[in-house]
Amino acid sequence: MIMKEQISKFYFVINKRLLASTIDMLIYLYLIRYILFFIRFNILEYPLNQDLWSCLDYTLCCLYFLLKDFVFRNASIGKRILGLKVVMKDGTKVKWYILILRNIFYYPVLMFFDFLLIVLFNTRICDLILKTTVCETNNNQ
Repeated sequence: MIMKEQISKFYFVINKRLLASTIDMLIYLYLIRYILFFIRFNILEYPLNQDLWSCLDYTLCCLYFLLKDFVFRNASIGKRILGLKVVMKDGTKVKWYILILRNIFYYPVLMFFDFLLIVLFNTRICDLILKTTVCETNNNQ
């Protein structure tokens, strides 16, 4: 009976992690890109060329995904919505550079492996290397 509850909780957290990641992707794809689109076509008098916009779009994408946990205090917007946060496995406070380093692995080359690790073991490559984990927050915090 205890094993069944542990497995149920394990898959519940996995589903929340994947959903939080999806929310973060949607925030970038729709909110940030919409703001860029609005600026490009409604505010700028002299539109910039396509290469410059592509560079700006890529830079904002990198900054958002690198800083998402750091800026929002141990939880991206998606994690915060779903009541999750990043913590160190040993219980110490997560340093700012750890929050940034753990998101370096969020790029397309490693995303497939991260997805597999989350589904199979509820962890990511960065969690293994940096000794972090994602857990549910208390409602009191």
